[in-house]
Amino acid sequence: DFDRSRVHGTVQGLELDAIMSGFDIPWPVRSPFWGSFTASEQRVTADGEFRDEIKRTAGARFAFRGPVSLTWDGTDTLFFASPDLRSSFAAVKAKGRLSPLGDCDVEIGGDVLDVRQTRRFLSRVLRQEWTFPEIRGRGRARVRITGRSADPRVDAAFELEEAGFDAFGARSVTGTAQVVSERFQGRFAVEDPRYKGEIEVEADAETYTTRLKAERAQVQAVLAGLEIPLALAGEAKGTFEISQRITDPDVTAEGDFRAERLRFLDQTLSGVSGRLGWKDGTLALAGLRFGLQHGEVRGDARVGLLQ
Repeated sequence: DFDRSRVHGTVQGLELDAIMSGFDIPWPVRSPFWGSFTASEQRVTADGEFRDEIKRTAGARFAFRGPVSLTWDGTDTLFFASPDLRSSFAAVKAKGRLSPLGDCDVEIGGDVLDVRQTRRFLSRVLRQEWTFPEIRGRGRARVRITGRSADPRVDAAFELEEAGFDAFGARSVTGTAQVVSERFQGRFAVEDPRYKGEIEVEADAETYTTRLKAERAQVQAVLAGLEIPLALAGEAKGTFEISQRITDPDVTAEGDFRAERLRFLDQTLSGVSGRLGWKDGTLALAGLRFGLQHGEVRGDARVGLLQ
């Protein structure tokens, strides 16, 4: 339909790839658009929906289902909103603006079904190849993306179940995270039968550092996560800092620990405390103190361990 200054119409199964490429906006969405539009010299609005069947994909493009509104301001900015946008990795409310040559401001909130897939999608939309270690889980999340579109800042708050970061996993994780350029910072409160405490993570393109503050931890689970082959078991508390280069599988770890009781090989140790260090396959124990049978042992130890 036409009037003096506007054009009205409907579209069925419209592929948005060419339109988004005109805005220079990455579009890893394979779902066509169904709906109506109104166009004038200075503004284009469209209201419609994606209708694809939701299923997991291993490729670089994702299927969506749900209503969506799009508005072009006649220059270089695209506004969008959806009250219920669904995919194989999330079911969220989303709204925001994108300007390839300027700033962006995007808010997303709702259920995240797969953090790993969500990261894949966001990295393609934002043209960011994040190198920080893998994050896993599902739950609720709120994400804000702001700043220059060419190098945006991502802020997230979340409550996840069956979650994990790199080699560590947990039943429940609540926390916040920031991504600025290639630098990741996260603070997590973790609860699991094997571990309860706080974790701080800092990562960039080359290294990442994890700080653990454990109210309680199963020693064998922490050692397994660090790939330290030591036959030590029991529950302890303490603080640890773990550092690793992205391109190097070997980790460096150090920290203080204490435990009422630990099991080493076939011996029971009581009142255990000390400082642990791990580097290049060598375990160092400083200020070590524990009770054994009817006596007390104090000292330092350094042991080279084989996998």
